[in-house]
Amino acid sequence: MKGVAAGIILVLLGVYFIDDYRHARHPPGILVPDDPYQNLMGRGAPWEENGNRFTPLADFHVSARILRTEPYWFDHGSAVSPLDLAVGWGPMSDQAVLDELSISQGQRWYTWRPAHRNLPLPSEEIVSHSANIHTIPSSPEIKKQLRALRVGDLAELDGYLVEVQTADGGKWTSSLSRTDVGGGACELLWVRTVKIR
Repeated sequence: MKGVAAGIILVLLGVYFIDDYRHARHPPGILVPDDPYQNLMGRGAPWEENGNRFTPLADFHVSARILRTEPYWFDHGSAVSPLDLAVGWGPMSDQAVLDELSISQGQRWYTWRPAHRNLPLPSEEIVSHSANIHTIPSSPEIKKQLRALRVGDLAELDGYLVEVQTADGGKWTSSLSRTDVGGGACELLWVRTVKIR
């Protein structure tokens, strides 16, 4: 019986990864030409949810290609942000470029390296046309929609870049730049809407 259960699990995992790969491929060419839209708000009116205090810093809208997804269940931030999305636009939405990159996520980081010998773009171009977004779903339905995103999807996310003061006294602040790197360079996005194009 255990062998049958294990077999079913392996088949389901295989279907998942085959489906993910099927969605990942696109013809060469830039699929998302526009940069993200950001409108600084100063420090808008905060709100509280589940003991966490959210302060909006900017309106934010991004149309992008999903490069990777990484769910979190047990890390320190998972109660606030259960899913990270690595996204790309401009040249980082081009299949020809992405075929030359190896992209990974883990421990709240998004990393890339050459898939073969050389980078297909200058590193500054990769940095300025991609981002690791720590998503904060605004509702259970938005959480479900975020979890349904797959590598290769073309999606639109709209909401606020925020600062979060967590119930345990911690603080997590979004980047407001598309060109920064290292710790603190990720966007922390309270997601109001999700659309797949």
